[in-house]
Amino acid sequence: MHVLGIDYVGNEIRAGLVDVEKGRLDSTEFVSFPIIEHTPSRFLSRVHEIVKLFKWKGIIGVGFPAPVKQGIILRPPYLDDMWEDMDIQLMLSEMTDLTVFVYNGMDCMAWAEMNYGAGADAKGTTVLLSVGPIILSSIFFDKTLFPNSELGIIEMNGVTANERASNKTRKEEGLKRRTWAKRIQYVLDHYEDLLNPDHVILCGEVCHKADKVIPFIETRFAEIKEASLFKYSGMIGAAVRAYQASQKTT
Repeated sequence: MHVLGIDYVGNEIRAGLVDVEKGRLDSTEFVSFPIIEHTPSRFLSRVHEIVKLFKWKGIIGVGFPAPVKQGIILRPPYLDDMWEDMDIQLMLSEMTDLTVFVYNGMDCMAWAEMNYGAGADAKGTTVLLSVGPIILSSIFFDKTLFPNSELGIIEMNGVTANERASNKTRKEEGLKRRTWAKRIQYVLDHYEDLLNPDHVILCGEVCHKADKVIPFIETRFAEIKEASLFKYSGMIGAAVRAYQASQKTT
């Protein structure tokens, strides 16, 4: 059984066919469309292109870069306010005339890692952080997701985690990777105080040269790991979750 997984992340939209029984892309090949104008009309247009390209007639799972509840976008911390309260799931379903499920994109990435990747054997509380241009988060207890967390916007001494430790900040300030590791550790120290996790899984751009960053991050208690599914996780998570949701509605 295959589902079309779509992941709207950063300035691109990725899409690929996911084998939902195995929890992996049908192949390592996927399509990527750039998206510079982060507007509803542009996003819908890109999804329409993807569906047409794949000649797709089945279920679609979409990971969207904002908190999402029942297909409705809550207040998006990194997108324009025009998106707020938009029923993007309904709009996509009507546009494609297909069964579509939309979820928080980071939660899709994390869900895939927790079921098929680095967190497959994790027990207790796991915090997953995508450290890239922004910091995104997901929180799990065993295999249960606490949806729509936004740890990146938490302030620490008046500075948000994003402003202190994102890859955007690293580039803007010209930080060496060991210095960046200390910034990330500072953020993780606060998260450990807040959540007392058993595991931390890092994903996103921090994994591009993980050997120059992750070994220099120390946690007080939590086991720290690098994500293993990388750029495929969002598509996999969105597709499998959509398939499971479709089974509950039939």
